[in-house]
Amino acid sequence: MRDLPPTGVRLDPALKAYFTRQAQINSRSLHAELVRRLEESKRRDDASVTTQGAHQVNESNADVIGGWPPLNLTESERSLLSVFKRLSPEKQLALLSLLKN
Repeated sequence: MRDLPPTGVRLDPALKAYFTRQAQINSRSLHAELVRRLEESKRRDDASVTTQGAHQVNESNADVIGGWPPLNLTESERSLLSVFKRLSPEKQLALLSLLKN
């Protein structure tokens, strides 16, 4: 990746702060988080074009469009993930830092 020419992107400070927090939560650099999200968006667009719009997002599959979480989660794992997603980003980071140790 280092041999690729840099691409400058101007972000609104609030948007940059959001992606910075998400990158921390996901243990990624800001660059890696943005690249992952752009690649995910491209995959969704490609899938939409391939299926000619047949792919629909609903409440039951909205979280798995990008391949995460895995479809084979147990009900208790889905429940735990749901609780985690409702936490503030700061609480998510705090919990993740506790779990890393």
